[in-house]
Amino acid sequence: MEIEFGVNGWKQLPDAISKKYHFVPARVEVEEHHIGVYASKTDEHMVKADHPKALLHGSLVSPSLGAAIINGKYVNAVPLYRLEQEFQRYGLQITRQNMANWCIRLAEEYLSILYDHLHEELYFYHVIQADETPLLVNHDGRKAGSKSWMWVYRSGHLYQDRQIVLYEYQQTRNASHPREFLKGYD
Repeated sequence: MEIEFGVNGWKQLPDAISKKYHFVPARVEVEEHHIGVYASKTDEHMVKADHPKALLHGSLVSPSLGAAIINGKYVNAVPLYRLEQEFQRYGLQITRQNMANWCIRLAEEYLSILYDHLHEELYFYHVIQADETPLLVNHDGRKAGSKSWMWVYRSGHLYQDRQIVLYEYQQTRNASHPREFLKGYD
């Protein structure tokens, strides 16, 4: 060994690195909490410990499951019926109705706060761009195929590092909608 690695032998160089990609499929984990319940020995009075705080009251959805559903539906454009089938393959029975309900409730309880904050931040920009696009909506209380409008407001290209893009659904193209949205903006 000394002849080979000694003074006149070899010197150590940085190791060559060989890589392989491994795919680790998603898995479902059940988080279980035991809540203590106590009954009085003298009467029928019962006391129960508090439940852990839930993301949505009365729901089994966790932050990671909610994020997976929102990411699948809105980032990867996977329809809820296909997400339902995918979760079934993992042994989790979640109906598409539950997933739709969770998306709506999560948006109302959490994303609306972010939307309102970004709406306020938009007012600090020197220029706000706005435009509207027609769309057909079948479930907003009017007859199927009624024309509605999606208004978009954005911070513009002057602010590459901090882009804000906000959408607002309206049933009409009336100028009162952008006036109301931009109320107080100079």
